[in-house]
Amino acid sequence: MRAGADDRVRVDVGRIDRRTAWRRRLVALAVLVAVVWLAAWGAGRLLRHGDDLTGEWAGSCVLLGDTRLTIERQGETYRIEGLRVEGASPERIYSEGGRLYAEGGAEGQRWTIAFELDADGQQLVARYEPEEGESQLVRFTRPKPE
Repeated sequence: MRAGADDRVRVDVGRIDRRTAWRRRLVALAVLVAVVWLAAWGAGRLLRHGDDLTGEWAGSCVLLGDTRLTIERQGETYRIEGLRVEGASPERIYSEGGRLYAEGGAEGQRWTIAFELDADGQQLVARYEPEEGESQLVRFTRPKPE
């Protein structure tokens, strides 16, 4: 009788080990699914970084027109209200590589402005690059509610 009791104990221990192994596999699978989902979400957010540029932005420099810019997006089309360089509005606005670009010119002087987020998305940095002359940086922040 002693031998039978030992066999029964071994069988019970084997079942517990198998159950534990399955639980561990399920937990590992759940963790793997969560990590893959977070990685895909993060990558998608990085690729859509230009979407975060939309909204109202306030600055203190009038080089680019108003001290307030409003960036709107409808599908793949962008619009920037308040952007005027030397009285000229942009002729072309497009997004590429997480940046928003505006191109234009007046009286033969062409310019490009590259907009991107800085300071963890709290600032909008506009790099003004005229065809001739020096580049300049203009920083904008989200206006505080009045």
